[in-house]
Amino acid sequence: MTDQPDDPWVLAMKIGGLIERRRFDLARQHLATALKGFPEHPRLLYQAAYIDYITDRCEDARSTLAVLLKLDPEDADARELLARVLAEERQFAESERIWIALLRDHPQEPGYFGGYAHLMLKTMHLDKARRLANEGLRLAPEDHDCLFVAALCEVAQYGGGKDEVLIELLRQHPDSAASAAVLVVALQERGDFRGAHRVAQDLLRAQPDNAVYLGLVRELRAATHWSMWPLYPLQRWGWGASAAIWVLVIGILKTAERTVSPAAVNAIALVWIAYVLYSWVWPRVLRKLI
Repeated sequence: MTDQPDDPWVLAMKIGGLIERRRFDLARQHLATALKGFPEHPRLLYQAAYIDYITDRCEDARSTLAVLLKLDPEDADARELLARVLAEERQFAESERIWIALLRDHPQEPGYFGGYAHLMLKTMHLDKARRLANEGLRLAPEDHDCLFVAALCEVAQYGGGKDEVLIELLRQHPDSAASAAVLVVALQERGDFRGAHRVAQDLLRAQPDNAVYLGLVRELRAATHWSMWPLYPLQRWGWGASAAIWVLVIGILKTAERTVSPAAVNAIALVWIAYVLYSWVWPRVLRKLI
């Protein structure tokens, strides 16, 4: 930018075009030059923070937003971006505080309902996420974020209903797949393997050539197979459940030695050995079969 325009808004428009085309490195170079001439211009500062956020430089984005919000504490765009940055940094309470304040100041803005709903999705408050998304859809029936969250919540919780809506949104907005994948992992960690399986299936339908999603669907299909039901505690709580079951069985055997016949004790021990072998062998066999 050797012949830099005097109007910073002209610069911001050109940089905005680069951002839309996802040419972030070039946009960052232009911003560095523009900010030397206009270090406190709100749009240029916002664009610098946005590029840092979208390229996973959340700490830099937060620093730039601090400057911008010091100049104008009521800048709604900067506050919204800060809420998203804080969520990426897992500062969920602070992020939620900002979303609530934005909705209080702008109760008719569907985008804020969508953003807040995304946060609730990340923190596994699915009922609240769905209510927020539905309220946003009441204001703007075609809002992408609200449609996506509403469809994702329904598929995760109940299955069916909005599968086709979710698949179409994932096809039109591939970036949304990251949120869906995060939900799959969170549902797995919570022990809701069926919900995770439903969402993973829709991810694969939207991107059928994605090997990662294919592997995820196969893994979850095995986890939700009826023959895996006896292993649910181990799937849900891992080594903690294994240790607890061992302690329980040892306690049962000790008690049985004093109260029942040796044959009954042996039967209990054989059942336990069979369960241990089943937990080691069957999941591997089932994955291969699937």
